[in-house]
Amino acid sequence: PRQLAVVIFANLSFQPCNTTALVCPELLEILVAAASSTNDDTKMNAITSLGNLCRFEGNNSVLANYDEGAVIRVLTHVISNNRSTSNDVRISAARALLKLTRNSSVSWWVKHGLTLDLLATAVLTDNIISVRVRAAETLKELSRRLSTNTDLLDALVKATRTSDPGSKCCIAEALQIMSTNVGSRKMVAEHPGVLNALVAMAML
Repeated sequence: PRQLAVVIFANLSFQPCNTTALVCPELLEILVAAASSTNDDTKMNAITSLGNLCRFEGNNSVLANYDEGAVIRVLTHVISNNRSTSNDVRISAARALLKLTRNSSVSWWVKHGLTLDLLATAVLTDNIISVRVRAAETLKELSRRLSTNTDLLDALVKATRTSDPGSKCCIAEALQIMSTNVGSRKMVAEHPGVLNALVAMAML
């Protein structure tokens, strides 16, 4: 029954007029649990639902802050779980997380450096290019809003080691964005890895 319910939620979420009604704690609890399922079909339907709900700006603060960031945590976990989750599911999770980041407040991210580090790891090591690039784009989007966050800077410096040109460009742009903020320039300049990362990028 749960699998069928999640399929129904996914179908309903495709209809724009339903998306506001579907964003409620009871449904989000079900979708977060289903996104952690060992069944890839159930997981895909849950992530599809979350991705559809993320398309509408009015939903995103609720989604991002539900249960202290449970939606963000589960999407990041799915992205990073490349041993037991299908690539299609992980690509969908990366797409949903990027939508959520673009359209919501980012207050939750301030307290959770581990999630930022997982995204940096995805940029470096994921075997699917669209996952790598979307993880990099998510970090870039966060740099617009968390320009004084040290955990984000750590993640960006780590991600500069990627060999993927598209991802590297996103990460370079993220560091550029942070460097334009007067309040973060001292932090960026004094970070132990930034200068070496910039030198390495300048030599490419």
